[in-house]
Amino acid sequence: MKKPTRPAQRNQAERDLSEFEATATRLEERLGKLGVTEKDLLAAAARVRQRMLAEVYGPEVEALHE
Repeated sequence: MKKPTRPAQRNQAERDLSEFEATATRLEERLGKLGVTEKDLLAAAARVRQRMLAEVYGPEVEALHE
């Protein structure tokens, strides 16, 4: 059973959400001014993910092929 949310907690959550949305909007505007697109960000995230996977699993994969 879910506990009822207290008004103070709800108000804090609403303030946090509002602050997050405002920050996200500012970031989006700044990236737009720099010419960075969502596609660019997704491509960069994919490259980082590949590097992380290579670092973590690379030695194990190399050991399997020896």
